[in-house]
Amino acid sequence: MQEFSDKELDYLKLIEKAFSRRLAESETAKVRYWVAQNIPLSEIIRAFEIMVTKVSSLSFPYMAAIVDRWQEQKNGNGKTLMEQAAEIDERYGSEK
Repeated sequence: MQEFSDKELDYLKLIEKAFSRRLAESETAKVRYWVAQNIPLSEIIRAFEIMVTKVSSLSFPYMAAIVDRWQEQKNGNGKTLMEQAAEIDERYGSEK
């Protein structure tokens, strides 16, 4: 039986809750990889929300592709487009 860190367990529990099922071994391995890469759980859940909106179904590979694409899009300052967008939103959030 595999042993998981507390962080891995927290990620797995929330993602399994979102999918309403246990993750397959390959999906669990992908989640462990995301944890090892310090990908914020909030980014993964945002990818889940986008997946549901775009394909109207639950597709772990689709969600994983979104997360992976965001990581590939990191620029020289090491921030994903999502992180950069959040900073811009925060900067202008008080303006109405």
